[in-house]
Amino acid sequence: MKKTAAVDAKGLTLSVYRNAQYTTDFTLGGLTGRHNAVTLVGFQTPDDEDEDRAFYPLTGMHVTRLPKGCEVFAPTEHAPAVILRYSAALDTRAPRHMHLAPVDAGPRRGMAGGNYAGTSDSRLPELMEQLTGYRQHIIAVHDRFEG
Repeated sequence: MKKTAAVDAKGLTLSVYRNAQYTTDFTLGGLTGRHNAVTLVGFQTPDDEDEDRAFYPLTGMHVTRLPKGCEVFAPTEHAPAVILRYSAALDTRAPRHMHLAPVDAGPRRGMAGGNYAGTSDSRLPELMEQLTGYRQHIIAVHDRFEG
């Protein structure tokens, strides 16, 4: 898998899922508070993240492209680009979790705003199994930024 600028890549279109019980936007204007779909275009490996921290602040990011079979749709203004990132874990013995993050956030770390994204496309859970060791159909989106 090659590294690329995430905006040059194609990926999988994911639907955004919100809690229907609330009308409040808990993302504080985040990507999933404004869009009903996102396009997963790549992921950051632990090595990519180390490079980002070493060169912070970056104008671009180190992102690993999705496998060829997952490069289907280009991001659009209605389905902007997101990447997968490893979530922080207190228990290092547990399997690592991943979350989605907006590409335009750069190396900044957001937090969960309560929204998720996923698809019925089998390529997403297959990719998640490769990256984390278990299948995952729905993924938390960390698109809330404060301050």
